[in-house]
Amino acid sequence: MIILNDYDGFSDIMAVPLDFVCLWVRIEGLPAALSTAATARLVAETIGAVLQVDNGGFQRGLARVRITLPLNQPVRLDRRIRVSPTDVLQVIYRYERLVERCRTCSMLGY
Repeated sequence: MIILNDYDGFSDIMAVPLDFVCLWVRIEGLPAALSTAATARLVAETIGAVLQVDNGGFQRGLARVRITLPLNQPVRLDRRIRVSPTDVLQVIYRYERLVERCRTCSMLGY
């Protein structure tokens, strides 16, 4: 995995943060009634800062979102979300082009 960040050429190179990576994430398991850009953004914000929501991917309970994934936190593969007092929804995160993840602690390639 190659981690890049913007650098202005003048500031201290050691001050450039390299503790996150930008990835596309597919969110699976959204019901048709909740398959909107706003819902996809809210669900994706639980794993990282949202950069972009792909508006063309809301078919069959699937949403596609570009996020910044922090490298100092474990990678989440799923999440349970309470949508009403009695209903809990489980969504699955599928990361596109994710290189390696430790099977024990879920941290990215070390």
